[in-house]
Amino acid sequence: MSRPRAVVSLRRGEITEEPVGLPDPLPAASPRALVARTMWRTRRYALPAAGSAVVHQVCEALVPVIMGMAIDSAVVDGDVRGLLVWLALLALNFVLLAQVVRFGSWYGQLGAETMQHQLRTRVTDRLLHPRARADRLPGSALSLATNDVRQLTSAVTLMVYPVGEAAAIVVGGALLLLQSVPLGLAVLVGAPLLLLLLDVLGRPLRRRAETEAAAIADASGAAADLLAGYRVLAGVHAQEEASRRYRTTSRQALRATMRARGSEAGLRAGLDAVTGLFMVGVAVAAGLLAVRGELTVGGLITVVGLTQLLLVPITAFARNVAPVWSAAQASAARLLALLSDETTGAEPPARSASDGTALRLRVEDVPLGDGERVTFEVAPGETVGVQVDGAAAVALAETLAARRPVPDGARVLVGDFAVDPAEPERARALVLVAPHEAALLDGTVEDNIALPGHRPELLADALHAAACDDVLAALPDGLATVVGEGGLRLSGGQRQRVALARALVMDPPVLVLHEPTTAVDSVTESLVAERLPALRAGRTTVLLTTSPALLAACDRVVCTTVEEAAR
Repeated sequence: MSRPRAVVSLRRGEITEEPVGLPDPLPAASPRALVARTMWRTRRYALPAAGSAVVHQVCEALVPVIMGMAIDSAVVDGDVRGLLVWLALLALNFVLLAQVVRFGSWYGQLGAETMQHQLRTRVTDRLLHPRARADRLPGSALSLATNDVRQLTSAVTLMVYPVGEAAAIVVGGALLLLQSVPLGLAVLVGAPLLLLLLDVLGRPLRRRAETEAAAIADASGAAADLLAGYRVLAGVHAQEEASRRYRTTSRQALRATMRARGSEAGLRAGLDAVTGLFMVGVAVAAGLLAVRGELTVGGLITVVGLTQLLLVPITAFARNVAPVWSAAQASAARLLALLSDETTGAEPPARSASDGTALRLRVEDVPLGDGERVTFEVAPGETVGVQVDGAAAVALAETLAARRPVPDGARVLVGDFAVDPAEPERARALVLVAPHEAALLDGTVEDNIALPGHRPELLADALHAAACDDVLAALPDGLATVVGEGGLRLSGGQRQRVALARALVMDPPVLVLHEPTTAVDSVTESLVAERLPALRAGRTTVLLTTSPALLAACDRVVCTTVEEAAR
């Protein structure tokens, strides 16, 4: 499903509407490769951000050095002019520090967000593809498009912040080496060993945290799916059971969250304790050197400041790199299963405006469940009613929409083309099946009706045929009225009429309407029944309904048997 992939770019610190993009990280042979490709494809932004992170850490490391030199100039040498020079350098260092922090965070975030937007758009396209899995629940799909994409693109930060943290360790160790060779060697040799030890100690806790994070995602998806179907449950008076199941799911998510946070807290506490002891040892050693006269007062302040400075990058490096990488790989595995699916790889053809051709529809011995079968033929330009309801109507609608397999011995022909769920794009380019549920998108009434491929010249007639005249008159802004998510700002009847107008203005060669007037009153239903055939004159139309008014407006009516029932 194609759609504009608008992204944002930066110019002089402002977000603009100029489209920019990043290279696609696919194809990737494994989750690890997908994470690595995603990171490298953002190098246009990540590498400058990493450079700014290095400069930032160097400036941070220079703060205690400059302060130590300033103190030595003032206390040891009594040089006021030298003190002022060092203070001026300190001020310039802080100005540079502020600027590189702003640039690095700003540019690195832009790269991650741009890649996140591109991946989220691609995931959404796959989820909405005609050949996408029909058994994927909304909560699972939402988790893929949001949480998993966010976790994958969070790995982009590994090209920015860990680079700066590694630079801080190297630069800090080098500066300590200038003050004292033993202290410098202790940091330059001990820091890598410390990071390796922290990684080994943190693996069990990290694995548990990742497992619990997956449980949270599953529980959240299940809760979203339960809430999405709450209206249906309310319709069969199952609110209490729905509430009970939601409470159970919510408690599972809460327990998973608490366990994950406990594991994370244990990991953080262990990391902080080990790194803290290491830095305390360095500081104590520096104090002993100062007592022996091997370090000046300024040198001691420099060592203590550098020690405090190194505590942050060492802890952050050990705390963030492995967990972010592991979480990104877990999300990459789930996304790769979706994005590498060849059946949803090609962009489906967009529905184009009709060329005026009317097509013949033939349904032969299609089972509808419970022993019901239907056979009928609709001549080009004819309007036929199929008297069917409930699960049988849903089964027939899904079969005509190429969502349900056609068993052996049965077939559905549109013109010379056989409807096949393995090739749904072709079928849906010829046949538009408007479902009973009037699902609207968040936007205006016009946004929901004037979809890509519609015929603008039919808009007024489609609104009239769907009896939307009084709907638009009652809405505060007419076609520009915002309907809200799912059309919640409209009544059920208003939503249904807007959805009917949306189907009519597409003017497909074959239009199938499943109970399009169940939420409207009898007067409005009669108006729709009167106006619909006139608008669809010369076009093939099928009504799956038990409404006497709609059936009376059809050229013929068939029943769910092998024989056609004449009107």
